Amino acid sequence: GSPSDKAGLKQGDVILSLDNIKVSDKSDYTERTSTYPVGNTIHLKILREGKERSALLKVSFLPEDQVAKYTKIWLGFNVMEINKSLVRRYRLISDQGVVVTGVMPNSVSGKIGIQPGDVIRQINQTRIKNEKNFKTAMVEATGRESILLLVQRGQNGYYVTLEP
Repeated sequence: GSPSDKAGLKQGDVILSLDNIKVSDKSDYTERTSTYPVGNTIHLKILREGKERSALLKVSFLPEDQVAKYTKIWLGFNVMEINKSLVRRYRLISDQGVVVTGVMPNSVSGKIGIQPGDVIRQINQTRIKNEKNFKTAMVEATGRESILLLVQRGQNGYYVTLEP
């Protein structure tokens, strides 16, 4: 499982501190955890069902098999590698990139207007040719405060910055 699974964290846990320094909000948590080198251990203080507990979180890279789940939770969309069926369904003009197949309505992506049929062509200046390439770029983007996407909709391309 993920580092948080291994640390014993559960849905609903509130992270109070990292290495005895108070966490103010989600962006503070994301910013601070992204500065820890892979392999380090972070001492967490959490609140679960009204009781404070401690946990140890080992920092690691996002495994490729977790990218789809992470993308959906963090950014709020699903993607698939472009194939002939998807080219027809979404009337795509290119087979380069990955196509957005679903967007969660109240997600950061949904709020800025990303739609099914949009094609992700770049992530943080890395060209996206296929799903493997997308996964690699997402692993590299893990923990960043923002992600720059080049999105193609029909003939038009536009850049969006997502701040999860």
